Parts: sequence; structure tokens; C-alpha cells
Amino acid sequence: MPNAIEQSQRSQQEQSPQREHDGDSSGPYTVTTIGAIAVLAAVSAATVAALLAFYFASQHGVGPGLRDVSHLWTFAKQIGQTLLAAVRSPAPILVFALFLERWIPLSPLQRDLTRGFGQDLLWYLIDFLRQLSWIPCYLALLVSIKTRLIGSFALIPAGVLPTAVGWAVAILAWDLLSYLSHILRHRVDFLWRFHAIHHSQREMNFFTQHRFHDVDVIVDLTIRTLPLLALNASLPTLGIFYAVALAHFQLYHSSIRSNYGVLRYVLVNPQSHRVHHARDPRLHSRNFGIFFSIWDHAFGTQYPHCDEYPDSLGIEDQGFPIDQGTPLRSVLRVYAAQVLYPFGVL
Repeated sequence: MPNAIEQSQRSQQEQSPQREHDGDSSGPYTVTTIGAIAVLAAVSAATVAALLAFYFASQHGVGPGLRDVSHLWTFAKQIGQTLLAAVRSPAPILVFALFLERWIPLSPLQRDLTRGFGQDLLWYLIDFLRQLSWIPCYLALLVSIKTRLIGSFALIPAGVLPTAVGWAVAILAWDLLSYLSHILRHRVDFLWRFHAIHHSQREMNFFTQHRFHDVDVIVDLTIRTLPLLALNASLPTLGIFYAVALAHFQLYHSSIRSNYGVLRYVLVNPQSHRVHHARDPRLHSRNFGIFFSIWDHAFGTQYPHCDEYPDSLGIEDQGFPIDQGTPLRSVLRVYAAQVLYPFGVL
């Protein structure tokens, strides 16, 4: 007969998958407090260095690809102001989301304030800082690259389309490119390692929308922005659209039991996006839509069942530094470990 130790080990092995399914196990991470400080300092230093370099180049017309573009700093500030307006005022939408999570919750036992919520709140604050700093500068840099490559050429010259039609074309093009970018970041292994950070959350919530690695953000911005510039799409128009769309993104990441009824054929919704975040990797290849669901329906990537709400979320990698099961004091260490995860250094 097996002894007590063997029985205990067997019992632990049998219980382990259930703990993983419930998201209660503490993910491994090896970043020390000093290491976490070093990672945060490096991210901060890189952001400040990029800002100073861009500002110097735009003011003095020096640097590769930046000659005679002193207007870019002003352009970057305009973009930054629009993005800032989008990320600094989520309070009314957050209250509405919390109300919906109480009114139509996925589970009657679900909690509003969880460990995952706290970790994603930190990601939101980081996203807030990059929207203030390097993202506007990077968008302005992409404008400079487009100008150097094709000058003022545009597939749709200014004034050809009525203003309202031009806005509609810009928004639909932005969403289609976002859809294609999303697919690419899933199917190219190198890009997936960074995008996996977004999918690692086992407790989707209002702030999960902001859990993105900086490299993932750069790739996505590049894929979406350069073609839009060739289309002569209005970036200020898209900035205003993004400010409105952000509320939609935050709502469909929340734990709300809704598929929006007939609107699900047009809009991404909490049910469809929860399927996309399911731990089952087969479901990662469904429901790639960002704002509209029309592309999933058109290209055959829409999951056919509109009433399924997967319980098990996250990614398969057991080595990922997950949020659950870690003390609150480790929030910066977990963040640093998640930032380092795609590089395989843990």
C-alpha cells in the first residue's frame, strides 16, 4: 500500500489542475526587488531619452529621417492631448462597468476588486504614462517616415471624398488594419510572445484593455498607422474616434454577461471577446475584431456560439508570472517579471 507521503503527493497532483483552472496558483517569477527597480528605471530612462532625442531633433533638424521636420513636435503634442483625454477620464465608464457587473454578472459570486484588477490598474498607469510620452512622438515619427518614403502621395487625395465619407473610410480602414494586426500578432511566434502579456490575465476586468507590452504597442501602431497615412486618413479624426472607442474596449473586457443582442453582428462584445481570451489556444484564433465584429463575420474568424462564457482564461505557459496568489507588495516585481517574460530571461 502507498504510504502517507505518496498519498499526499498524489492528492496534490490531482488538485493542481483544478487550482490552475481557478486561477489561484501563484505564477513563478524570479525578479528581485532590486531587479524590479532596475527594470522600471530602464523603462523610464528609455522613455525620457526618446523624448529628449525627438525634441532635440525636431527643434534643430538633425538626425536620420528628421531633417526639416520641426513641425513634428507640435504635431506630437496635438496627438498627445487627444490620447491624454482618452486615458485620463475613465471614471464615469468605470462606474457604469461596475454597475453592469453587478446587474448582469458572469457569476453571482464574482468580486469587483481582485488581485488581477489591481495588477491591471498598474498596467493602466503605465499606459497612461506612455500615452503622455513616447506614443505621440512615435506617431509623429511615422508621419516623417511616410513623408520621406512617398512624399505627399495619397491613395485618396484630400478633397476627393465628402468629409463624412472620409471619416467613415478612415474609421473602417483603422479597424480593418487593427483586425489584421491582431491576427499577425497571434500567428507570428515572435510577436505572440509580446502579445501574450495581454492574454495572460485570468480575471478579465475594466483595466485589462491597458495590459500591453511596449513592443506589442510599437508593432501594432506601425502596422496600423503607415497604411492609414498612405490613405491620407485624418489622424485627428482617428484620435477622436479612439477616445470614444476606448470606452467600448474597456466595457467588453469587463466581466459582463452580455453579447449585445443583434448588435453582436456589428460590434465586439463581452461574450465574444471573452471567448477570444479563453485559455484554450484554439479559441485564440477566433474573434479578432477590435471595435467592429464585421471583419470576423466576413473572413470566417467569428466563433459561431454566442452564448458561451469560458471560465478558464489566460495562456498555457506554466512559467508565466501570473498575478493571482501573489501578495500586494509584489505588484512591481510581478510587473517587471511580465515585462521581461517575452525575452526568455526568467
